Amino acid sequence: MFDVRSRPFQALVDTGIAPDLLRVLSKGTDRVEDIGRSGPLVEALSHVKDARAGNKTYRLRASVVVKESVTVDPARGKAVQSRDPNVPVDPAAARYWTDPLRHAADVDPSYGEPRHCHRFHVADDAAAAQVRFDDAIHGGLALHATLAKRPHTHAELVAILSPGQQALLSRMVQAGMVEAE
Repeated sequence: MFDVRSRPFQALVDTGIAPDLLRVLSKGTDRVEDIGRSGPLVEALSHVKDARAGNKTYRLRASVVVKESVTVDPARGKAVQSRDPNVPVDPAAARYWTDPLRHAADVDPSYGEPRHCHRFHVADDAAAAQVRFDDAIHGGLALHATLAKRPHTHAELVAILSPGQQALLSRMVQAGMVEAE
């Protein structure tokens, strides 16, 4: 079994890679294919791709349940500037970078307010990965209900799941919450 639960990049499978991070990892090409041929991210993406290959059957692990939770999302990088050379430099951000401690209050915080979310988790394994979702975006509660009813083939799921649910399913497969046979 390919076990990446204790490795980085699990959350990137559905959310994609932030453009700045992709630019660095791909050495400026901005293509996921150019990030390399090995490493945790490549292995995680390969695992999800393998699970989608053919017409495999997806089965929800019996111990996977949903719980209510809270999350804090990064709003944006602190004092980030536009890449567009036609956009003027933000003077507050420029001040911030001269002395980040002294000028921290001059720019917006990196994180927003805590907000409600849900998480898939393995009820009998406190150390297992959790998969966070916003039900309004991902439709995770309906996905859980669909997967809990019976196993489904990949083709069946593609036909009935929204893009958000398909992305969430990929994260669940990668986290070992859904088995692909």
